[in-house]
Amino acid sequence: MEKIPTLHWAVAAVVHRLRRRAGLSQGQLAGLAGLSEDYISGMERGIQCGSLTAIVHIASALRMEAVELVRLIEAEMGAGPHPPGRGAGKPPKREKK
Repeated sequence: MEKIPTLHWAVAAVVHRLRRRAGLSQGQLAGLAGLSEDYISGMERGIQCGSLTAIVHIASALRMEAVELVRLIEAEMGAGPHPPGRGAGKPPKREKK
């Protein structure tokens, strides 16, 4: 199956935007969705698109229906999304103790 870059970038932009709007960190969204922080980071960087299961869990964590999240992703694809900016979706560095 061929990778669709605009789909990955659209998912990245929408998940990032909705997470920030909800005032959540990647770790918080991951915890609410039952996913790893690395998985959310990968989605926000356009590295992975996310499974249908992940999309459903993310939508639930953001208190929206999955169909609404998919519609936002489709709209973003129609707008011609661009690759995420450098450092986008990258988890913050943690201080060593």
